[in-house]
Amino acid sequence: MDFLINGLFRYGYADYALRVIRQRYGRVKKDGFDTIPESWNMHGARTWDERGWKTMVSRSVALMPGPVYAAGRWVLGIGSLAPGCEQVEIAPRPGDLQWAEGSVPTSKGNVTVSWKRDSDMFRLECGLPDGVEAIVVLPFKSSDLKQIRVNGQDVAPDNTDADGKPMLSVCRQSLIECSAAGQN
Repeated sequence: MDFLINGLFRYGYADYALRVIRQRYGRVKKDGFDTIPESWNMHGARTWDERGWKTMVSRSVALMPGPVYAAGRWVLGIGSLAPGCEQVEIAPRPGDLQWAEGSVPTSKGNVTVSWKRDSDMFRLECGLPDGVEAIVVLPFKSSDLKQIRVNGQDVAPDNTDADGKPMLSVCRQSLIECSAAGQN
C-alpha cells in the first residue's frame, strides 16, 4: 500500500491517494483501532503452515504506515534534497484538502510547514532550523497565479519545475502567499 500511496502523490494523483487513505485507513479508525492491524479484514488472516490452518492476528504492524510517511512527504511536501538535510524541498500536494500543518524531524532540527487554501488564496508558512535552506515548489502552475508574496514582498519565482510550478528559495521563517489569476 505504501508504494501505491507514494506513487499516486509523486505523479500528481493526490486526490486519488487521499481517497485510498480514507477508504483503507479510515476504516481502521472507524472500527476503533488506534494502531494499524496486520490485515484489512481487521480480524486476522488465515494462513497455512505445517500444523494446518491458523489465524494470524496482529493489532500493530510496521509494514503499512503509508499515510504517516505520506503526510510529511507529500501533504506537507517536506523532502531532503542534500545530505544532512542542509537543503530541503517543500512541495505540498494538497489534493482536496483545505489545510495541513505539521513538522518533520531532521538532523538539524524540525522543519515545520503549515498551509491553507481560502477561495483564490494559498498561504504557506515554513520554519527551518539554522543552516537549512528550502526550495518551495508551489502546487500551481505559474500561469495560474496572479501574485506571489514572500514575507509581504512581491516576488517573481526563482525558477519553475518541469510542470511549470514556481520554485522559491527561502531560509528560516517564511510566509508565502499566492493568489490565482483572474481573481480579485
